[in-house]
Amino acid sequence: MGYNASVRDIKCKVVVDFTSPFLDESITVTSTEVNRIATLQQTADSVTSMSAKYLLLDGLGTLDGTWCLGGGQVGWFGTSVSDASAEFGTPYPSLTITHTSRPIQSVKVVGDDKRNEYPVNFTVKLYDVSNTLLHTQTVTGNDAVIYSEAIDTVSAVVKQVLTITKWSTVGTCVKIAEFYTSIQEIFLRDDIFQINLLEEREVSEGSLPIGSISSNEIDIRFYNKDRIFDAGNTMSPLYGVVKPNRRVRVYLYEDEEDLSPLGVFWTGEWTVPENALWAQTTGRDRISMLGQSTFSSGEVYEDYSLLDLFELVLTDAGLETGEYVIDTNLDLTTVPYAYFESQSHREALRKLAEAGLAQVYCDREGIIQIEGPEFSSGASVLTMTSDHYFNKDNPTNWGTLYNYIIVDTQPLVPGSSETVFVDIEAETIDNAEVITRLVYFNTVPCLNASATVTGNAVLTSATYYSWGASCVITGTSTGTYTLSITAEPLEIKNKQRSVAQDTTSIAENGKLTYTFPGNPFVQTLAQAQAISASILASYKDPRRDVTLDWRGDPTIELGDKITVIDTYGNNDYIVVSNRIEYDGTLREETKGRKA
Repeated sequence: MGYNASVRDIKCKVVVDFTSPFLDESITVTSTEVNRIATLQQTADSVTSMSAKYLLLDGLGTLDGTWCLGGGQVGWFGTSVSDASAEFGTPYPSLTITHTSRPIQSVKVVGDDKRNEYPVNFTVKLYDVSNTLLHTQTVTGNDAVIYSEAIDTVSAVVKQVLTITKWSTVGTCVKIAEFYTSIQEIFLRDDIFQINLLEEREVSEGSLPIGSISSNEIDIRFYNKDRIFDAGNTMSPLYGVVKPNRRVRVYLYEDEEDLSPLGVFWTGEWTVPENALWAQTTGRDRISMLGQSTFSSGEVYEDYSLLDLFELVLTDAGLETGEYVIDTNLDLTTVPYAYFESQSHREALRKLAEAGLAQVYCDREGIIQIEGPEFSSGASVLTMTSDHYFNKDNPTNWGTLYNYIIVDTQPLVPGSSETVFVDIEAETIDNAEVITRLVYFNTVPCLNASATVTGNAVLTSATYYSWGASCVITGTSTGTYTLSITAEPLEIKNKQRSVAQDTTSIAENGKLTYTFPGNPFVQTLAQAQAISASILASYKDPRRDVTLDWRGDPTIELGDKITVIDTYGNNDYIVVSNRIEYDGTLREETKGRKA
């Protein structure tokens, strides 16, 4: 029937990972034997498939070009091989995972899906904090790569031990992709009171939405029917795991086979009133999480493009390729000398976005999207008439009308070499004594640093940063020495100004000045001119955007182009904001920027 049908039945699905190995630093993995290509921690990352068919000197078949030497998703590979009966000798291969106290409701052991190998006979033992054995799961005759079995809830487990006695293939070692059993709960429409989502592609924050970075937010109110969210309910399957930073994925759908994702979020605090029938949490996306981590770099990056710098910040934050998409047009702008003071990853991204007139936001799959000013939304995905919406407003945004644009450069230029550190008093040292000193420059950032030691010591080695140096000093005899360092400070010199103006707009509306904020990544006049011209083109005339209060469609995403037909014609808009409310029925407020 579709979301535009006059009668529709929209359902919801909320998936909560209450034990997230990506955030739970308490998880440790050890083994009695480890192959050189193994990555033990991957047995607790919720990934149940090997990345490739890995080549080991065990049960080796024909070298047909399908084998891999290592890397990617590996998990636990052992070293001992099974005998002619596919059994292992003592001591048996064993894998141990420890974590904070939590209930266990199932046992899961996953072998190697690429080589179709798996444990046949094995045991899983669960222990508490006193190392008391709480439960033993003995398995014989398993014939599947993925073994999963529900068990009666075992509370207060802190250690799980997998011991394998027989393998599926003669003459091969153990290969386990996954062992840790995470707690994942799926909540459907009858489990949910209400969902409120706010997603934005740009945020004006009282000024022009230039270089925007925005994080999406969702409020979810669950039906606490069996008091499973209560912190003191020791019989709850969620006892001890209702905590902040739990990953949440939310979907709306009419057909289970065609889910419409609303995003990937991480929870904040949980509210669970004792006298209410609900439990509530607020989730924020990955960009909000980047505001909690610090980007601290000791380098000056010469001739890096904005794309390079975006990728530098994201990879430092721990993101992998595939978790972000960067507009390739941002590779066309080069920053002569880029330097980052210690700041959050989010703030570093914001400054880069401002310098590139880019938008940074998370899409519905949790992927960070970084789009430059030349972003194209493609064809319209929805045509709306008055039959679709309850109310429509086309505000004239006089507050974002500017016809005189000023952009100043902040070029960093290496200065003359000067002393940026020197010991105020001579330091003492013994003969043959080795000292490592971390010192900080009086001026930052700096290039081409060079340290000198005089007196009863020599400089053995030095590692230089933009803000200081780590120097290894060795005494040549008992006495004193002095350390000094020269470097070339980077200074803001020879600022230039780009002014773009529209005389027609000024004549009609008066002179309305916008001064671009000082940005350390805007260093060339060409870049400043491109910024001022782009801002002028977008904001020299009053713009009639659109705000729609309508029935809603969860397939309409940020950046989509929609067409709105009214009495006065057809207009295209780029979706920049969606506010979705679901309580068994769906309602949505969409804001669009005139295309």
